[in-house]
Amino acid sequence: MRRRLSCAVVMLLLAACARANAQAADGPVRTLKVTVLSTMLAGNAGEGVGEWGFAALVEADGRRWLIDTGARADTVLHNAAELRVDLSSVTDLVITHNHGDHTTGLITLRRELARRNPAALSRAHVSKGIFLSRLGPDGREQNGLMPARAEYEGLGGTFVEHEGPVRLAPGVWLTGPVPRVYPERNWSASLRLQTPAGPVEDTVPEDSSMIVATSSGLVLISGCGHAGPTSHEFHRRRN
Repeated sequence: MRRRLSCAVVMLLLAACARANAQAADGPVRTLKVTVLSTMLAGNAGEGVGEWGFAALVEADGRRWLIDTGARADTVLHNAAELRVDLSSVTDLVITHNHGDHTTGLITLRRELARRNPAALSRAHVSKGIFLSRLGPDGREQNGLMPARAEYEGLGGTFVEHEGPVRLAPGVWLTGPVPRVYPERNWSASLRLQTPAGPVEDTVPEDSSMIVATSSGLVLISGCGHAGPTSHEFHRRRN
């Protein structure tokens, strides 16, 4: 499963963040629950549908975030209903990176949930670089979030762009963009990232993860983990 970071990668990130967690002013969260709402497998044939996408509801000490929004417009909405998960009270979400299998459900979710709660999914946390253009060999735009940006903002949503690690709540962090200090190759090399300095290889520079400190250790929630083991940079920039 491509979205499951290897044990070595996870251990690298957790070890790197341990010192930052120990020095943090707030303690670990007391309760944590993660409900997967989009993935390629459905554990119960009678509840939910599978797809090549990702989304998960994270609940930590009563605070709730939706991480990513799935590959199809209505998968997360459908699975949440079948699993009896109410997303209308979730105001904040995190979009880990620009790929369509993580972003396509955004507009449907915002539009439908706002009918019950105008603040539902009204604030999306993203990392710097997520809105840069990505062009394929045919010159077509491949950034899955760009087509949705204006529509989401038109529906009253706000994107909060982070340049580095940020504390979302006591014991809950977003890594922000992770510098690539090693020659990682876990992205599509066919796309060209359009930067002010000119086109460069698209390394998905905005890729980010959520880290939750618990009494049993740190928990990482990652969309695809395109940043690989270089995520230990979170620790360096946090301190």
